[in-house]
Amino acid sequence: MFLLINDNTVADSTRTALKKFSKGDFYLYQNKNQEALTQFQQILKDHKGEEIEDETILRIGQTYQELTDYNNALSFYQQIIDNHPESIYRDEALFFSAEIYNKHLNQPEKAKPLYEAVLFNHQDSIHFVEARKNFRQLRGDSNL
Repeated sequence: MFLLINDNTVADSTRTALKKFSKGDFYLYQNKNQEALTQFQQILKDHKGEEIEDETILRIGQTYQELTDYNNALSFYQQIIDNHPESIYRDEALFFSAEIYNKHLNQPEKAKPLYEAVLFNHQDSIHFVEARKNFRQLRGDSNL
């Protein structure tokens, strides 16, 4: 939370978007997923192009994933991958997309390049070890 606030305070000196974001996060904490989605969608509409956009898109994707609406989750993760190449959340979007394809949609061939992107482009990711393990498993390595 500290990093989120710190990263977005410069661009949002009145903290309007951050207040809306925290309200959406609070809805998630209360398991009010639809209200949270509405709140996050409003942030995307009102604060298009601001620094908080990529975090908001990720949070929407995670919420849809929790609701088992995998196609919507994948579309939001894809927005981060396509439109925010310098985002610190890109590795998470890649990893979460790979997990959906691998574990929920049974499409391991679509998961492999996503895991591979984490391995080659995001070695500092907290998901690196898990991505490597899952990639090797999908590749058919016998010595994991």
